[in-house]
Amino acid sequence: MPSPVELILADTKFEFGKTPDGIILADEVLTPDSSRFWDGSGLEPGGPSLRSTSNSCETIWNPFTGNKQAPAPGLPDHVVERTQAKYLEAFRQADGRKLIL
Repeated sequence: MPSPVELILADTKFEFGKTPDGIILADEVLTPDSSRFWDGSGLEPGGPSLRSTSNSCETIWNPFTGNKQAPAPGLPDHVVERTQAKYLEAFRQADGRKLIL
């Protein structure tokens, strides 16, 4: 039976910090940058392998060669547009609704 799920969380990372008050969650959670999602649309048992999404939008374009000094360079429009599209598609697959900006 085909699954109604379109987005499968394949792996993710959680970053924690220690404060005098205890352990805290210190970073984003379950975003396309911190997680790898598989496209599960049309998934059937015994079918072809799942297509994986990149888990790092910033690897689309990386101008840094080790220089971590401010100011950071601006991003080209095509990188911003591609990253935005990736987040919007992840939202649609996770929520079932198309987000209009």
